[in-house]
Amino acid sequence: MWTFLLLGLIQGLTEFLPISSSGHLALTEAWLNVEKPGLLFDALVHVGTVGSVIFFYRKRFFELLKSPFSESSMLWWRTLFLAMLPTVVIGFTMKELVETAFETPAMVATGLLFTGIILFSSPRWIKENRELKNLSIWQLFTIGLAQGLAIFPGVSRSGMTIAAALLVGLKREQAAEFSFLLAIPAILGATTLQIIEALDNWDAHTALLSNYAGGAAVALISGVIAIGLMIRVLQQGRLRLFAYYCWLLGIGVLAWVLWA
Repeated sequence: MWTFLLLGLIQGLTEFLPISSSGHLALTEAWLNVEKPGLLFDALVHVGTVGSVIFFYRKRFFELLKSPFSESSMLWWRTLFLAMLPTVVIGFTMKELVETAFETPAMVATGLLFTGIILFSSPRWIKENRELKNLSIWQLFTIGLAQGLAIFPGVSRSGMTIAAALLVGLKREQAAEFSFLLAIPAILGATTLQIIEALDNWDAHTALLSNYAGGAAVALISGVIAIGLMIRVLQQGRLRLFAYYCWLLGIGVLAWVLWA
C-alpha cells in the first residue's frame, strides 16, 4: 500500500510542478523495483490529477459546463481545442517511440536536462501583453506542440506548456490556468487508452484496487497543493529554481546509468 501511496504523491506533485511526472514515476518504479500488472494504476492516478484541476479551477470548469455557449466559454472551448490538435498528432505518430523511451533511464535523464534548459530560458521570454482572446491559431499551436513533446519521459508537460504560453505573451496566471485546463483532455485521452488496455487483464488488478484508489486520492490532494505552489512560483518569477532541480536529477540519473 505504501508504495502506491508514494507513487500517487509523486504523480500529484510532479504533474503540475515543472519537473515531469512521467520521468519521476519511471525512475521511482525502477529504483524501487515496482512491478504492476498493467497500466490501470497509472490511469487512476492520472484521473486523480484531473480531479485536482477540476477542484482548483472549479468556478471556471462549472462555468464551461453550465454555460457552454456563452462568449467566455466559447473562447475557452475554441482555444483548448486548437491547442490540443498538435498534441493529438504527436501522440499518435510517436506512440511506439515513446513507449521505448520509458524503458530507458538515459532517455528520462535527457528529457529532464531538456526541461531544465527550457525552464532556465523561459524568464527571458516573458512579455505579458496578451490575453487568451488575442492569441492566434499559430500561437495556440505552439502551446499544443510544446504539450505534445511532453509525451516523452522526463519532459515536463506543465513546464513546456507554461513556457510556451509565456513565449507567445500570455499573462502569467492565465498561462498557468490554460496549461492546467489543457491537461484535462490530454490526460483523459491517454487515460482512456490505458483503461481499455487494462480491461483485457482485469483479474490481475482486482486484489490491488484499494491500493490503486489510495494512490489516486493522494494524487488528487497533492495535485491541488502543487497547482497552488506553481502559481505562486510563476507570480514570483522563480521558474529557474526548477531548472536547477531538473539538471541535478538528470545528471544524477546519467551517473547512475553509467555506474550501473
